[in-house]
Amino acid sequence: MNDLEYFRYAIKKRFLSKINWYSTFFNIMFKDGFENEYLKISGDKIFLKVEGDVIEAKWWVKDTPLLNHKDVIELSKEDLPNIKTSVRTTIGICIANYILLCKPFKDKIPYVNDEISIGKLESVIAEDLSLGKTITIEEYISFVNARTFLSRLSRIFTISATEKTILPPKTIISDKKKIIEEMNKKYGDSWKKDRVKIVEFQEKLKEKYKEYVKDDPTYGKFLSGKVLNNAAPKKYLAFGAEVAFDNAGNNVQLTEESLLEEYPNDSKKLATMFNSSRSASFDRGNETQKGGTVAKYVLRAANSVVIDTEDCGVKVGKKVLVTENNIKMLIGRYIIISGKSILLEDKSAVEKYLNKYIVIRSPQRCLAKNNNLCKICTGKLLAEHKNGVSLVVTDISSSVLNESLKKMHNSNITLAKLDITKVIF
Repeated sequence: MNDLEYFRYAIKKRFLSKINWYSTFFNIMFKDGFENEYLKISGDKIFLKVEGDVIEAKWWVKDTPLLNHKDVIELSKEDLPNIKTSVRTTIGICIANYILLCKPFKDKIPYVNDEISIGKLESVIAEDLSLGKTITIEEYISFVNARTFLSRLSRIFTISATEKTILPPKTIISDKKKIIEEMNKKYGDSWKKDRVKIVEFQEKLKEKYKEYVKDDPTYGKFLSGKVLNNAAPKKYLAFGAEVAFDNAGNNVQLTEESLLEEYPNDSKKLATMFNSSRSASFDRGNETQKGGTVAKYVLRAANSVVIDTEDCGVKVGKKVLVTENNIKMLIGRYIIISGKSILLEDKSAVEKYLNKYIVIRSPQRCLAKNNNLCKICTGKLLAEHKNGVSLVVTDISSSVLNESLKKMHNSNITLAKLDITKVIF
């Protein structure tokens, strides 16, 4: 029996549902005399307990785990119910499929042979539940429990500290000097007061850093998002540009030094660094009240609005471009074709219009009496809750609150090219 054969055996025996099994097979085993329900260690050998027999794990290399989640394996429908025929995958992806998909839903959601996004899975499940297809509430509860179980494995599989996450690139100081010289030659010294040019400078530094960490096991996992784009640059690359404490943004101050180079002697740069921290704390503590205030305003404004009409009969709507980003938002809405209102029942119905403009029935055009709304203009999902308009409108306050909170977490600034033809039409 080799490692892949044993892993298939573990699937069959449902060991993948037990935390102790993971800590045994994906950690480094080294203690002579150790024994549990899965194996025992004798000297420099490991013996597996398989169907009452004791089999030596001859593939094991000392000071390494028995199994590696990156190892490639061929699986079939006999191994997991959500595999149609066969699939070439990895042990790690198989584990995620087993826990998140097979245990809660059996074969209802096909095998995902890629990095699994919880957000995408939840969208699929939510769509199925809302349309009353095959997934049950009990299965969804089982999925939530599976997520909790999977999170407990992070201590075993997630690497958060390596040499490259702790130490900066050795050449970063000299690389930064070269980039500054290039920027000076290209734009003159005035670029340090131009926020767009400063972001360009920071992006060039980040590219150097990403090249340094791209082969690190933490890259794309722990080393991603705010850690990669905000915390690491401030520590090792350059503190960057920060607006004044009043958030006016008129006087941008570039601090090309990073915390690696210690606090700068320049009083203006030092003040900028301190004000950045102070501003973030102040915004979180004081300005979050705006979200609550806006929520109260919109609730009062929309609280009396009721969905009390079947169809107001309006013949005009709102022109919308269907993209990958708004497909889910359009499910359950009505579109106007040749004067008739047609329901977009599911994702496939919306995808027919991908990258095309459609005219949807919208509350903005609704002709229902007494400033109320009709079921067709609001769409199928909202129409099921005739007093639910005010709750939907509070999404505005959530956006205000989110913007205030993000300032505490080093919100990232990047450059983007603007195609004016897509903004004005």
